Amino acid sequence: MIVKVKDVAVFHEGERYEVGKELEIKKEDHNDSLFSIVKKESAIDQTDLSKMKKEELQVLLDEKGIEYEAAATKNDLLSLLESIK
Repeated sequence: MIVKVKDVAVFHEGERYEVGKELEIKKEDHNDSLFSIVKKESAIDQTDLSKMKKEELQVLLDEKGIEYEAAATKNDLLSLLESIK
């Protein structure tokens, strides 16, 4: 989901976000006192992951900081991405 920082700067995944800045977070990281929801769907939700190549899924996981085994199959990678929606 895409959220906007409300009244006080916050740290999320090692980065500082000032008041008014937008960022993408997982649903379980949302806190009504810190963030207002801008968009409930993330970029991952809008992408048909099954049409992506294994290498593209790996890049997406790398961008999200999600670790996976080198021998992981495309289906393994899809499962990991589905688990963060």
